[in-house]
Amino acid sequence: MRRITFRFRILSNFAVFLSSSQLKSTIILLYAAFAMVSWKYLSIFEVFFIPPCPDTKLSLGYHFLASYKIWGSFFLFGLIPILMIKYYFQEKLSNYGLQLGNVKRGLGFFLCMIPVMAGCAYFAGTNPKFHAVYPYNRLLTGHDSFFVFHAVLYPAYYFGWEFFFRGFLQNGLRKTIGLGNAILFQSLASTMLHFGHPGIEVYASLFAGMFWGIIAHRVRSVWSGVLQHSLLGILLDWFLLQTQSGKNFPSA
Repeated sequence: MRRITFRFRILSNFAVFLSSSQLKSTIILLYAAFAMVSWKYLSIFEVFFIPPCPDTKLSLGYHFLASYKIWGSFFLFGLIPILMIKYYFQEKLSNYGLQLGNVKRGLGFFLCMIPVMAGCAYFAGTNPKFHAVYPYNRLLTGHDSFFVFHAVLYPAYYFGWEFFFRGFLQNGLRKTIGLGNAILFQSLASTMLHFGHPGIEVYASLFAGMFWGIIAHRVRSVWSGVLQHSLLGILLDWFLLQTQSGKNFPSA
């Protein structure tokens, strides 16, 4: 009898996570942990979804498969959370920043950040340390003729990324832990996925996460952050490919 009571007490400690006030946050955090770990280690499954390609002439389809970090972000961070919000939580996607919001303000933020994003991309793109990490599609090295295809596909990655952190996590946890803490939490979570990257990028990602979180709140939309982040990523990969191909830029 005492053993049964002891086991019941242990199980009852987990009941707090299943209470009506905590259940939504628990589901969000559990999925976030699963999605983040799965995306970080997608390379483990590379052998299953990227078949051997003996032909030196690579196809667009093969480049798409090699871009698993990109479409992995779109599905894990974008599509699945959207389905959870719409069909499980039965809430409006606009409550999570998936709307135009204040277009004038969002566009203003984007235009102001263009030179900043270009400068950051140039600095990182001419820094040899970033060559070990980017571009995510490693087949682009030596096949930069596919860059336009890559640039068109890349915003899908940033849509998933920005919606997941600045939309799903930030707005999903806001009522439980408060707006400020939600911004800090999603910034910490997105920074963790940069571990293993150059140190300066890890620090930058922490402040960028807070910055884009504030913008998402002010604009009531994630789209301004998607545009800014996409611009940064596309320009970064372009500079990296140019330096890898032997183009000389002034040292940053």
